[in-house]
This record gives sequence, C-alpha cells and structure tokens, in this order.
Amino acid sequence: AGASSGLWIFAVKQSKGKGRRGRKWISEEGNLFSSLLLRPECSLKEATNLSFVMSLAVWDVISKITPSSLNIKCKWPNDILLNGKKIAGILLESSAQRNNGVNLIVLGVGINLTHCPEVTSYPTTSLKQENGFAVDAKEMLTSLIFFTDKWIKVWENFGFGAIRTAWLEKAYNLNGLINVNLQNNNITGIFKGLSANGGLILKPEGEPERIIYSGEIFPSHGVN
Repeated sequence: AGASSGLWIFAVKQSKGKGRRGRKWISEEGNLFSSLLLRPECSLKEATNLSFVMSLAVWDVISKITPSSLNIKCKWPNDILLNGKKIAGILLESSAQRNNGVNLIVLGVGINLTHCPEVTSYPTTSLKQENGFAVDAKEMLTSLIFFTDKWIKVWENFGFGAIRTAWLEKAYNLNGLINVNLQNNNITGIFKGLSANGGLILKPEGEPERIIYSGEIFPSHGVN
C-alpha cells in the first residue's frame, strides 16, 4: 500500500486481541486491526516516543473523515477520543538489545469503525456511530499508512520536540484537572504537559510537579 516505513500487518478479525496491561480487547470484524513492525536506530527510551507519533497519524486519519476535528483529542498515553469517547487505541511492545538499543518495535493500532466494545471504565464509540456512515477498514489502513509515514519522517528529521508540540495541540484536557490511575493508587492534579521524553507532567494541589510514565487518566469532577 505504498508504506515506506516498516512492515504493516492487517487483520480482518482477531481472536486474541489485547489492550494495555494485558486486558482482553474485543475484535469483531469491521473495525481496523493493524500492527506496524519497525527497527528504529535509536535507544529504547527514544523508541517509546513512537506511540505519540502513531497517535498523531491516527488523529489525522480520523479528522480526514470527521466533520469537526475539534472534537478529536489525543489522550495520554495512547488513546484517541472522539466527542469525549474512546475511538482508537495504540499498544507499543518492544524487543531490546543488551546495549540499550532496539531490536524490534511493534505498534498495534485499533480503530473502531463500525462498532465499539462496551467498557465500564471509559465511554467508547465508533466512526459509524458518530458520523452515521460506514468506513472500509482497508481504505482506513491505506490512509493510516500515509499519515504514519509522514509523522515518522517528522520524528526522524526534527526529533521528539516537534512531535510533542503537535501532540499537545491536540491533547485531551491539557491544563485541566485530571485523575491519574497508577498501579497502586490514584492521584489528582493539573495536566501541565509532556516531559522531554513523553512523561505526563502533573501538578497536584499544594505539591511540586511530578512526572508520570505509566498510568491512565480520567477527568476529575468539575473539569470543563
């Protein structure tokens, strides 16, 4: 399909799809299920920035066929929201070398085109549900490949700083009050931005800023 970066794998249906933290992901036929295999020449820490690169590509794909792109947001660390509901997710997995280099990166991408799973922790939606018309998964993949190549070139030529700036322009609830669900506890604060390597900068009330690298964010009561 004209891809210049890595190897793309497309699935019509998945029997063992998964999300973050090993969660089961429902993968019914009609949605987009794809993975991109890359061998970037960088450190493992730098390679994790590719989840933000892919988020920008997915944002472009959805905004191309959605009437109001203002309602499309990138939610840290790797989800895309449409009208406040999850429509796409990204999962990054890696194989590292002993010298801290990268052997292989796999970027899994799922976009709800015709239907969406029922998730109790967060509202979900599909493009058909929001736009009122069906979208062909293979056509979406061709568009995703194009925009992924675009943002990978930006990352390679200008570094993560350019990716971070573009991502923050589309960020969900930037400068708003959020709850962050960590592995062992929850913390509430103002979402101030991204660190130089993609960590979430959080300012809890009455405490210094802290950088969070693993967690899930949810809106706090009273957020506009």
